[in-house]
Amino acid sequence: MKRMMSGSALRVALTGGMSLLLAACECHAGLPELFYDDFQDACGEAPCDWQVEAGSITSVPTLHSTERGMRISSGTRVSRVVDFPIVAASSPQQAPQVHVLASCDDSETRLRFVVEVDSGEASDLIEATLVGPRDDDDPLPLRQLDLLRPDRSAPGDARATRFTLEVEGPGSCILDELRIVEKTILSDC
Repeated sequence: MKRMMSGSALRVALTGGMSLLLAACECHAGLPELFYDDFQDACGEAPCDWQVEAGSITSVPTLHSTERGMRISSGTRVSRVVDFPIVAASSPQQAPQVHVLASCDDSETRLRFVVEVDSGEASDLIEATLVGPRDDDDPLPLRQLDLLRPDRSAPGDARATRFTLEVEGPGSCILDELRIVEKTILSDC
């Protein structure tokens, strides 16, 4: 005759087993974050730490009434000084990514993300481009874009020194919660 565990005994056994697994292996549960800005702190119309080099930006409400983002108009370029490592990627599929809640209001509008990097021997750029709106009802969809060299190759070991956002085309773009994440996870698990 088979004996069945009660619901509470089964939960205790599963919880204990999961605890042992988690204690035995300290794996990172996500992609390492290299850079983050939620644009909540405004210094005038621009988010703090960002400098308007050309054009204009406006602080705007986003998904929640208490949250702010920024609208970047056509022909606008904003930048900020940054300092984080870029680890050499073995392929373009392993390059760092921009994760951003963003939408542009015209199909011919492009939002460029450009990161200036310094390898100690030479300066270089890695970049990604978001094009137009998405065809769904999400007002600020999560976009995930690979940061690659202009020749579409993966970056080498370097330090990021400046981050620039630039809108090209007839429309404008709204951004909220901008991240750069490392896609290469080194783990012994």
